[in-house]
Amino acid sequence: MALRRFKRLLIIMVILTLIVPTISCKKEKENKVKQTLGEKICEEAQKVTDFARDNDFVYGHASINPGYNWGELDVDKALNSGERLTSCDRLIDWVLYRTGFTDQPYNNGLVVFQQPAWLESLNFEKITDISALQPGDIVFMKHDPTRPGMPGHVFICASENLGGNVYLRYDHGSNERIKCVKGTEVKKGQQPFKEGIGEFYYAYRPNDSTLDVDYADKDSNGGFAINNEIDISFDIPYGSAKIDGKIEEKEYKLSYKMDKSNCIPWSGISGLYGAEIYMSWDESGLYYAAEIEDKSPSYKPENVGWVGVDCLQLGVNPGNIINNSKQGIFFTLGATSDGKVIASRHNYNEEMITDKIQGVATDHTKGKNSYIIEVLIPWEEIIFKTNKDGTVDTTAFKPKKGAKINVLPCVIDCKEDGSTVNCAYKFKNTDFYVANFVPAKLSK
Repeated sequence: MALRRFKRLLIIMVILTLIVPTISCKKEKENKVKQTLGEKICEEAQKVTDFARDNDFVYGHASINPGYNWGELDVDKALNSGERLTSCDRLIDWVLYRTGFTDQPYNNGLVVFQQPAWLESLNFEKITDISALQPGDIVFMKHDPTRPGMPGHVFICASENLGGNVYLRYDHGSNERIKCVKGTEVKKGQQPFKEGIGEFYYAYRPNDSTLDVDYADKDSNGGFAINNEIDISFDIPYGSAKIDGKIEEKEYKLSYKMDKSNCIPWSGISGLYGAEIYMSWDESGLYYAAEIEDKSPSYKPENVGWVGVDCLQLGVNPGNIINNSKQGIFFTLGATSDGKVIASRHNYNEEMITDKIQGVATDHTKGKNSYIIEVLIPWEEIIFKTNKDGTVDTTAFKPKKGAKINVLPCVIDCKEDGSTVNCAYKFKNTDFYVANFVPAKLSK
């Protein structure tokens, strides 16, 4: 009898040995908490600040958004490894890009006074109580006398209140912060560090509903994956146009509406925009025009670049030669007060090309509901070899029927005083990397 009971007890013990770990693993899986966006932002801020310190970054305004240039935290994969510049607002762009908010401007990035509207458009929660700050909050400070009502500094909060409005922070607002030599770091020579908040303005907090990202499955190529949901394509018809700021039906057989049904903003508030774009081509170059909805014109009368003006933009990849992991050749076309168009080329052979294109702007005045920009971009401004390192060479492209030339049309609407962006928008699912340009080809 005793032996029978012993055998029964032994069987029960074996069964429990097999079942209990399974129950434990299941319970552990059920209790596993998904990483919050605030935690993810702080995690990426740690990686970025360590990388910037270890790779001799200095304070300065980067011409390429660090999210694009340094998104993979790999010197060998940087688009321009020589530009090791960062600042308070570029840190925010960089960290949020790595967190998953990749819909940002390639050139310069979002500057501090543009970021609040962008964060609001992403459904970040505005926080006005300084004592309520939490790790991962994007904190803005009020000390920009040149822009009344706008913030002048920004950082990432890394703790709750330590007393006296002192918080841990990730901050690239000065060389000593970048180099981590303030002497107030928790771990010497490494961010985050302690610092009081002098002129608190407000903060923005990410909600877990803000961005639906499975971080473990995030694209390993740093966001360069091809988006298969782009549902538009262009057949750019052959034909010449008179550059006079008037759009004639006989001149342009291709037109496409950009509005809130098929576009998204990368800066500013959605729903404040609309444009009809037109394209054609001939042996002389690429014709590009748009009628853009706008009741508050913003412009600069001089040949000083696009910043602070309403503008039309176009990214091109002639022959689809440029690699998917790179930006396209980008043109920005700003309307002036006297009907001229200021033009600049970005990313490759960067320069003002106002005198190299033909361009006219009409009705860009108060009292009008829309204005027109019309340009001819000569092929020689599109077909070239970069004058620095030769990494982009489009000289193999020949403009002819059937030639591929994927494009990225964009529009920027600035406030009337040029202080910030009302809305900058492009087609849904497109991106500044050529992998996600609108498929296009030249036709007859």
